[in-house]
Amino acid sequence: MVDYALQFGYVGLFVMSFVAATLIAAPSDVLAAAMPQFGYDPVWVIVIASVGGFLGNLLNYYIGKFGGDFFFARIADIDQDSRWMKRAERFYSRYGVWTLLLSGTPFIGDPLTTVAGAFEVRLWVFSVLVMVGKLAKFALLLSSTDAILRFFSA
Repeated sequence: MVDYALQFGYVGLFVMSFVAATLIAAPSDVLAAAMPQFGYDPVWVIVIASVGGFLGNLLNYYIGKFGGDFFFARIADIDQDSRWMKRAERFYSRYGVWTLLLSGTPFIGDPLTTVAGAFEVRLWVFSVLVMVGKLAKFALLLSSTDAILRFFSA
């Protein structure tokens, strides 16, 4: 899948990052880490992957906001009064919207953005925190990949 996306360059990265930020698994991190090794500008890789990931998380936000009841009850098979929802509410009340900085982390990041929509987090707060989280994730990913490659090539 990564080889196929590499053929489309930045557009492939954007699409892969968008899809990976929804609740569908896709290897956008692998693609982003590989692209500078194929001559792509690391700054553009970070920006494009972050914007694609943000827009995918924005879709999650709107699913949570406008389809939260349907999503949680029908697709995720979670009752609004369930133990899971009560734990999510406690987590949000304890740590607040700052958890959205973790939107780029595997497994927990994408559901956090859906829950943020269901809990009606302000869109501008959501946008700033998710974008900062995505930019930090991809910047850290590319800088660590570069450092590892330099270490093994020395």
